[in-house]
Order: sequence, then C-alpha cells, then structure tokens
Amino acid sequence: MGIEAWWAGLIVAALILFFMETQMPGMGIFGLSGAVCLVLGAFMLSSGNVAVVGGAAIVSLGTAALTIKAMYDARKAGKYASPTNPRRLVGQVGTATTALDPRGSVLIAGEQWTAISDSGAHVASGEQVIILEVDGLILKVFKADED
Repeated sequence: MGIEAWWAGLIVAALILFFMETQMPGMGIFGLSGAVCLVLGAFMLSSGNVAVVGGAAIVSLGTAALTIKAMYDARKAGKYASPTNPRRLVGQVGTATTALDPRGSVLIAGEQWTAISDSGAHVASGEQVIILEVDGLILKVFKADED
C-alpha cells in the first residue's frame, strides 16, 4: 500500500468523523478532528497544491464553524428548564383529545399528553379531566364532573 493511500485514508476518516458528528451533535470532537484530517489529507495527497488545500481548508473551516456553533447552542439550550414542569400539572384541568378507555390523550397547558383514566371509567373525547398524578410521561386523570 503506497503512501498516497494513507493520505487518502485521512480524507475518508474525515468524512467518517463528519458523519459521526451529525449523529452525536454537541460533542464537537468528531467535527473538529474531521476538519484536521481533511486539511492534512488534502495537503499531503496534493503535494501542497494551493487550490486543493485551499478548498479543503474552506470546507474544514466551515465545518469547524458549524461544529462550534452547534456546541454553543447545545450548551445554551441546557441552561433553560422545561417550560412545563410535570409536577405543576397536578390539579389542573385538561381536555381529552381522544377517548380514554382507559388510555388516551389529553391536552393540557398547550401540550398533548398520554393519559390513563384513574378509575378505569370511559372518558369521551372533548370531556374535561383533572390531573391526579404524573407518572413519567403518563398522566393519571379523572373526569372533572366526578367527585
């Protein structure tokens, strides 16, 4: 295997690293490593041809900039809490968007939730329900007219 194959392997590694970055956004290490591999592989494979290395550098700098922006956005997003704290839903009134027999969907606080009728009673679509408990992503509810 010639030395050119090794340099071409760096370019292939760069493409693989770019793909890995798309699968694990926010990590950054794959995108930045891919940018380095692409420039290094293009430089070595082209024997310093300015046009080839310049094109690879532009692609690498663009990829690096997008990777850094994605990392920044991921960190920024992590600082904000969810607008709906599920524990705050207990006691609120929602509307059944599908029949609960005993499982279905309800709309509460502008969000669609999976719900289970606590008593097992049928709740028709459009009826009002009161949130009794939050169990993960499932709400336990009862009809608003039940006492």
